Amino acid sequence: MNTRHIVWKCSALAAAAAGVWQLAASPAVAQGSKKATATFSVSDLAKRKGPNPPEGSTFMGVQDQPMVGEVQLPLHDARVYKFESKTTQGKTIPVNWAYAPGSGTYMWGTTTIKCAGTSTIEQAGFAMQVHDDGTGAYILGTSKCPVKSAYGCKFDSQARETDCGLCAWSESELNCVRQ
Repeated sequence: MNTRHIVWKCSALAAAAAGVWQLAASPAVAQGSKKATATFSVSDLAKRKGPNPPEGSTFMGVQDQPMVGEVQLPLHDARVYKFESKTTQGKTIPVNWAYAPGSGTYMWGTTTIKCAGTSTIEQAGFAMQVHDDGTGAYILGTSKCPVKSAYGCKFDSQARETDCGLCAWSESELNCVRQ
């Protein structure tokens, strides 16, 4: 892959993130090495990948185009389920869940986000995609953290974060570029 192709892909991803991701009017941020972090457990949510709904979940109906905040998820006519998940602080949050063959499991909801520095936002949106092999990515959003980029992380099949930085949807795939 030549350098011009890499620069073009990064520019396209940055443009997509700036134009597409607006959970609560504006995205969460990463400024330099500082980042926004969510309090949900990546490993707990990653374990709830499809194709079968999580144990104890409730069927919420079929949604034409599920949304988190103002962003439409890349799902159509999705069978949506809801389940409870514990945050890293032990708080219970509701999480929406849908499975799309070939794309994997999508989860979304509202959780607490810690902004770069010391502020904490209690009601911020998140979305996560988990592939059938257990790898995936998540993205955070809130208008209350300083706005610079749509922030999130990719993770491996053991739910270890790998690439954190600028994230955006590219068709049905959530992609992140290391900052």
